[in-house]
Amino acid sequence: MNRRGGPPAPPSRYMEVPPGDPVRSNFQSGTFGSQSSQLGFGPPPSTHANSLRPSPLHRDGFGRSASLNSLPPSDDGSEYHDTAFLLYDAPRAETQLDKLVDMVHTLAQDIHEIKQDNRELNRRTPDAADDFDIDPILLGDAARELSVETDTGVTDYEPDSDVLEADDSGLSREEAKVLQKYGTKAFRRICQVAGNDWPDPSFIRTNPVTQETYPTPFFQFDVTDARNIKIFRGVAQQVMNELQNHACWPKGLQNRPEHSLVEDVAKASFRSLKRGWSRKNIHHAAVKAETTDCAHRQSQRRAHKSENMIKIADKYAAKHKLNPAFLRDILHAEFLSDEVSGPEEGTNETAEAWKVRMAALLRMSLEPSALEKAHFLEVLTPGWRTDSYFDLIHSVERFWLDSLSARQKVAIKHHRVPTDRLSPPNYPKDLSADWGTYPEPHDSGLAHLPVSCDDEGN
Repeated sequence: MNRRGGPPAPPSRYMEVPPGDPVRSNFQSGTFGSQSSQLGFGPPPSTHANSLRPSPLHRDGFGRSASLNSLPPSDDGSEYHDTAFLLYDAPRAETQLDKLVDMVHTLAQDIHEIKQDNRELNRRTPDAADDFDIDPILLGDAARELSVETDTGVTDYEPDSDVLEADDSGLSREEAKVLQKYGTKAFRRICQVAGNDWPDPSFIRTNPVTQETYPTPFFQFDVTDARNIKIFRGVAQQVMNELQNHACWPKGLQNRPEHSLVEDVAKASFRSLKRGWSRKNIHHAAVKAETTDCAHRQSQRRAHKSENMIKIADKYAAKHKLNPAFLRDILHAEFLSDEVSGPEEGTNETAEAWKVRMAALLRMSLEPSALEKAHFLEVLTPGWRTDSYFDLIHSVERFWLDSLSARQKVAIKHHRVPTDRLSPPNYPKDLSADWGTYPEPHDSGLAHLPVSCDDEGN
């Protein structure tokens, strides 16, 4: 008989561990050994598993590496686990059993704390009549200490049509940006959400200290939904309460805004945050957002390239006897080539293969160490542009590049690789129908320009 009253242990087929007391567990009461900590579910922390270095050949349903074999249950409903049935690759030592017991106690304590945290959440399905008491959440210094960290890399102010416009607000453009950013941060703070991981509004979240309810926007609906109206109006009221104290004003705000204006800020914050939620939760919104982001990046690159070339337009025009005003006009950002940082969508080419192809076109080293530090932009070809126009743009761009200092050239991050890949069509008219039927613009000076220019601009 086992000295705790259990039946004798069957012959062990495993490597024995030095004799010791069996480990007694009662799964009905949730206790383990002599400690009364609640025992829950889930695998043990990986740090314990790594310190024990158990055999990977023996794993239970939870991924534990030690095989714990139970003996027949005793009369009181508990089970006994013979310590001789624990299989380890580590040396046979009493400390192994000590570590196992410590691991189980730590796991039980961690799960006990998790269960306590979960009990704080009153999980029930809300309806439109739920009264979210927002104001008390941020009143007082103690409540401010509970606010979440909002520096998550997510842009809270997005300059688009949903954000407050300076002309509509009576504020300067900078003040409108400051107020909008402050309002969006207040929205996050009141809802206690950082980033785009917004909780399901079907679960009511409460403050464990004050028992106040945290509101969760219903992003499945628009800002005119009754539940969302209640939330953004509560946010607006909280912002107005904070702005009563001049010490709380964000830096850059010079005048106290009207309440109606702050409500507009709260609505714009809702729409901005909803876009982040949509990207993560709605497939077609994510695809649209990615397409919009891609088009925005290409537009920014064209604008930056246009600005650089316009800076030296006067010098280039003087060298080639061109009209500077005309040259600046044809260097408009919308006339320049798109530059992309990856393979064409819908092809089987991977990003790695595209990078190798770009390096090969530039006759660069194809060693992995060299490619790892290299960055490329593939310069697309607009199908509507003539060869003469292409030569002119290329000549101006080379002229700008030659005007840079050695340090400025080194600071250029991307290698630009012109290819035959065409820009996607974005203009519904066929310009070739009457191309060449219009007279040459007055005083353009193009008659003096060679048909083709080399890299030196000659």
